[in-house]
Amino acid sequence: MVKRVSGDVRRSISRWIAKLERYNWLGQYDRLTPNRRAKIARAELRLPYRSLGHGFYRLVYDLGNGYVLKVAISSSGMRCNELEYRLYASCTKHIKQHLCPVAGFGHGWIIMKKMKVAGTGKHLKLKLLSKKFRKAGILPYDMKRANSAMYEGRIVVIDYGNFMW
Repeated sequence: MVKRVSGDVRRSISRWIAKLERYNWLGQYDRLTPNRRAKIARAELRLPYRSLGHGFYRLVYDLGNGYVLKVAISSSGMRCNELEYRLYASCTKHIKQHLCPVAGFGHGWIIMKKMKVAGTGKHLKLKLLSKKFRKAGILPYDMKRANSAMYEGRIVVIDYGNFMW
């Protein structure tokens, strides 16, 4: 099921991404702290969704329909969104069952299923899942509890933008 954002939201994101690309061309923006980048991006975007927080590279918004919107706040965030989309679209069913489903993708943004972060005690299962990814030729960088969730009885990675394959 492909999810889309409204035209107004898409335009707001497009304007933000154009500014982000200009900032990066000037070599200034990626030097800012993630908190500062997030604050600037939130002020520019003014999206009508509840913010769930931010990481180093992206803002995350709750779309209120069981999905989240991740918007890039750096050039690395752009790469993470594209990588998550490409990995999810091209991996085998065996691996896909452990990746948070991608429901929509565009320049600077990605929509994914909303999931709750995995509880404590999942460390061993994360190690086994990491091994499964490596066997499939995927290097699971940044594999940690905060980037995983439990879904239908299995561990699912919700942030795999730093994976390499």
